[in-house]
Order: sequence, then C-alpha cells, then structure tokens
Amino acid sequence: MGKNVEGVYWETDQNEYNVQIHHEYDETVTINRIFHDWELTATGAYTKEDQKISIFRKKFTHRMELKIAVRDIKYKNNITLKEIK
Repeated sequence: MGKNVEGVYWETDQNEYNVQIHHEYDETVTINRIFHDWELTATGAYTKEDQKISIFRKKFTHRMELKIAVRDIKYKNNITLKEIK
C-alpha cells in the first residue's frame, strides 16, 4: 500500500467487532485480502478525501484474539487502527 491507511474499530456485541477502514479506491483488493477472514458488511465513499470506506465485522472467542489480530494488521500492513469505546 502506498500511504498509511487509517481505521477505527469498536465492539458491536459481546466479542464481535467492526473495523472501518478509509483507503484509496485502487487499494480495495489489497484491503479485502488483509481482511479476508472478516465479513465485509458495508462500503461507502468519503468524497472529501476521494477515498473508499470499508467496514468489516468479525466475532472472536476472547478479546485477546482481537488484540492480536489488530496488532498483526497494524504492523504487517502499515494500517493505523484506533479503538473507539
């Protein structure tokens, strides 16, 4: 990926989380590969920045699994993820 991609994540239900990623349109395939084991639940456009928004959802057995997944996504893919509480 070219520049640093940013996103946020939040809990939707017990141990189920959404991740919202803002990315360039030409990075869609790469983003979908990174989140291949997550369910793509919505897409949209952030027209001010000419970016695409992708929202993924996944259920984890334990919160620690989420923390490990977020760490791996951040460091392996140059994606900044912040939790919304």
